[in-house]
Amino acid sequence: MAKPIFNYSKYPEVFTCQALDRQISSLRDELGQIDQKKMTGNKNDVRRLKNKKELQFAQQDCGDFLQNLEIREGQELIKNRFIKAEKDIIKKSNQRRLVLLLSGAGVLVIGLAVILYVRYGKK
Repeated sequence: MAKPIFNYSKYPEVFTCQALDRQISSLRDELGQIDQKKMTGNKNDVRRLKNKKELQFAQQDCGDFLQNLEIREGQELIKNRFIKAEKDIIKKSNQRRLVLLLSGAGVLVIGLAVILYVRYGKK
């Protein structure tokens, strides 16, 4: 079976941090494959391309951007969980309140029936 050949067209010029991060990870994997002779390609050219992408990543402050993005996504996830938990608590609280209200109404009706029976039922 023939070895795969490194494909430069997989790595077009990109400007978003997420795309750069994906490309750098892929270039590291493919550079490792070239080192292990599992892929054909010029190791120096691939290394230069990887270094160029890493430099662009650093110049765009992508490390901070991706870290802040991850933090914001985590905060959003926690916020959504709290909102769901709050809704569940309110729902259960309303159900318990309804049960207590109906129980209280039942006790009052029974009490009224007993009073009416004692007052007017015994003759």
